[in-house]
Amino acid sequence: MGVAYFARSDLDDAIRVLEQAIKLKTQNAATYANLALVYATAGRIPEAEQMLRQAVAKGYKKWEIIRDRIEAMKSLSPSDRRSSPPIVGPDGSTIGD
Repeated sequence: MGVAYFARSDLDDAIRVLEQAIKLKTQNAATYANLALVYATAGRIPEAEQMLRQAVAKGYKKWEIIRDRIEAMKSLSPSDRRSSPPIVGPDGSTIGD
């Protein structure tokens, strides 16, 4: 659900849903990775970096893509961050699914 909100650029609802999911399923590395992407897009870089560290600690394997996204977001203005599309993998899924 959080990824669906993210795909629609509804960052506030994506953050809300993903934060709730983490409270319920704290071992799901993809949820932490998705939240890292949303935080980065929302300009919440410190939180994005923290979530990425937690995703990696839980075994998330595609961390380089998210790290690169966070680094790219650091150089954008807040309005440009919010208009940045989600990262989509070769199979059409949003990274972190």
